[in-house]
Amino acid sequence: MFDRKKYNKKYYIDHKKVKLEPIYRNREWLYNKYTEEELSTREVAKLCGASYFTINCWLKKFNIHMHPQNEGMLGKHHSRETKRKYSEVRKGHLVSEETRKKISKGNVGNTKWLGKHHSEESKKKMRKRIVSKETKEKMSKAQVGKIPNSIQIAGNYGYIKRGWYDINGKNMFFRSKWEVNYALYLDFLIKQKQIKKWTYEKDIFIFEKIKYGTRSYIPDFKIYNNDSTIEYHEVKGWMNPRSKTQLKRMAKYYPDIKLIIIDKDVYSDIKIKLGKMLKFY
Repeated sequence: MFDRKKYNKKYYIDHKKVKLEPIYRNREWLYNKYTEEELSTREVAKLCGASYFTINCWLKKFNIHMHPQNEGMLGKHHSRETKRKYSEVRKGHLVSEETRKKISKGNVGNTKWLGKHHSEESKKKMRKRIVSKETKEKMSKAQVGKIPNSIQIAGNYGYIKRGWYDINGKNMFFRSKWEVNYALYLDFLIKQKQIKKWTYEKDIFIFEKIKYGTRSYIPDFKIYNNDSTIEYHEVKGWMNPRSKTQLKRMAKYYPDIKLIIIDKDVYSDIKIKLGKMLKFY
């Protein structure tokens, strides 16, 4: 047996990497450290590389009698009134006169920011919040394969099955199951020689004159027709305010771009007629 080498709670034994259970999950060890040696949860946590909250949870799980200072706060939350007081203290509403005098004395002689102001040019730059087309494209690519915080935290649009899908042998990421199935339908149109090809989220349109809010738009599908014309298809089950704004600004700033909306009725018609044959997800 070789010497054990610790690295991120992993050990190498007989040339094989095995993951051992964290030591705090051993009741006897945890009991000895916490009860017999009378270490605090923070001290125990430091010994095994865990958080004190984790140690509290395992103490409770093993029914180990907790020290009063830990037992009293486990699972406790501040009341609304206490939170309000903390908030007011941070805002300076409940700072005593003595504390204010100390703060004032501490700032005596500090002239670093005295009389400093942003220039008009700096103010204009901050107002414009200019984001280049290249930056927008980088931001968009960085979000591929990721679920927005609105869905992760709030659970909005939880029915949207975004992720990686197999499209006739190609592994691609889509933001909804409707888009996946529409991609299968577009492949069918290629086989029927009704279109040449399609790409997903290929182009980005910047609304240069807009300074705030919705300043860009990326259509779902770019369609290359047989007659060498190009059009864009947007798959939308329903319109949220941002989507409505994007479409309005597309019509205003890019009137020559042909954009077709694949709404609920159009999608349902395709699914009823060809869904089983094309093996829609």
